[in-house]
Amino acid sequence: MYKSIISYSNAEGDALGKVSSQPMYLKMKRKKRRLIKYIFCLTTALTFFTLCCITILPAIIVFPDGSPETSQGSDAMFSSDASAGTGRPPAGATEDSPSMEQELPPAETPDLLAYIEIEAGALEITAADLFEDYRGEEVVFDTILSAKELGMAGTVHELHVKCREIPFTVTVRIIDTTPPVIEGVNALSMPVGGNISYKKSITLSDNAEGDILLTVDSSSVNTNIPGTYPLYYTAVDSSGNETVAETTVTVTRDYIPTEEDTNALADAVIEEVITSDMSAYETAYTLWLWCGDNIRYAATSTARENFWEYAYDGLTRKSGDCYIYCATYALLLTRCGIDNLYVSRVGGTTDHMWNLVNTGDGWYHCDASPRQRNYPYQCFMQTDAQVQAYTKLYTGRPNYYTFDASLYPERETTVIFGPDPGQGP
Repeated sequence: MYKSIISYSNAEGDALGKVSSQPMYLKMKRKKRRLIKYIFCLTTALTFFTLCCITILPAIIVFPDGSPETSQGSDAMFSSDASAGTGRPPAGATEDSPSMEQELPPAETPDLLAYIEIEAGALEITAADLFEDYRGEEVVFDTILSAKELGMAGTVHELHVKCREIPFTVTVRIIDTTPPVIEGVNALSMPVGGNISYKKSITLSDNAEGDILLTVDSSSVNTNIPGTYPLYYTAVDSSGNETVAETTVTVTRDYIPTEEDTNALADAVIEEVITSDMSAYETAYTLWLWCGDNIRYAATSTARENFWEYAYDGLTRKSGDCYIYCATYALLLTRCGIDNLYVSRVGGTTDHMWNLVNTGDGWYHCDASPRQRNYPYQCFMQTDAQVQAYTKLYTGRPNYYTFDASLYPERETTVIFGPDPGQGP
């Protein structure tokens, strides 16, 4: 083989190009090689692009369920059914969910309880009470228990209901495990020797129907010695549930009563012993007896600024001397609308006080304090002559009922309550 090259130039001698004299088949062979090379490169590029589409693009494509598809090939990308040929359920479905073509399984029978217990006092029985694990099932109640029935502990009822159109009968027992409630338990205070109502402010309530028994344990309270003592309230309902409440009682010497307090105490005595059909005379006599029976004589009493304070001692401590008897009787008479006055002894080494009382028949002497055993005397509605006769007999106190008559209204002389003057009791 050979080749020749012919050069061309212009008139100035510049080279204009070269013309090969090689054979034509050699030129065609070289073009064929280049074409094969181009086809190979193009095929390789297409193959590489295809592999990228298959392996890389699915990893970054987000499907409608919000998660990237990374486990499937390109069939899932180009198929009109994203789940075809992949074994993968459609987006949003699970393996346990039935497909649209499948029929739903029949509904299970509701799992209602056959027996339930309801705490007494419930407002109503709800659907949630009928299931151990309530999931919102709709229940139609054919039987409605009233509030009274729901409050009767120990009773049993049959409840007829429907759930999913299926009838059920549920046995309902009303139970009571809730203890009663004690309200109004407050710390209390009282003077030495006084009286106090432990139950006055107490109220009881319970969730169930029935009586509530209240007991008060004041065994630790000593009303005669100042101090603070425990007080216990116990309430037991008809089911035996028990509540205990504790407070304190403070007994003090420095309690300052008010006139209103004293009047209230007197009214309580009057309400206890006086009836509406009693005459003024009978009322005065009943109150005179009450003072003699309920107040214990003590030789001394504490000096008080107001006379009604002596009455407070008589109504609370229920002990004292003639001042206590006189003041207590006077207050009781006054609260009943019966006129009365205080009378003071004149002369002698000791003081003494008693009352003048007018029940509508004039003024008479009344003394509720007791007399000594050696000189007994019932000084109720007595004339001047009667009290003077007793004074003469009572040698231990020669001026016992001596008083300044000019200081008091005229007294009656007619004897209306024995004994006769000078005859003793």
